[in-house]
Amino acid sequence: MARPKGSVDIRADKCKGCLLCVEACPQKVLSPGKALNRLGYHSVVFVADGRCTGCGLCYYACPEPDAIAVTPGADLHIQTTCSDSDDRDA
Repeated sequence: MARPKGSVDIRADKCKGCLLCVEACPQKVLSPGKALNRLGYHSVVFVADGRCTGCGLCYYACPEPDAIAVTPGADLHIQTTCSDSDDRDA
């Protein structure tokens, strides 16, 4: 059975371009972007080529709350997000 594909939503306006998520991604579906965001950083971009497994390692590597949302494949029905009021360890 094939593993369900995931997706990553990068909120460019919150990304500080530290690239920790790029380094953490085992599938290498994140890369440094060329455009500058409103803060003057090169935000990360998601390469939607079907390799993302939705593992969430990028989310946990990111030091910026609410900059990354990971959605595992549709079969799992889980969404990993963080808002200012959420706690990542909960």
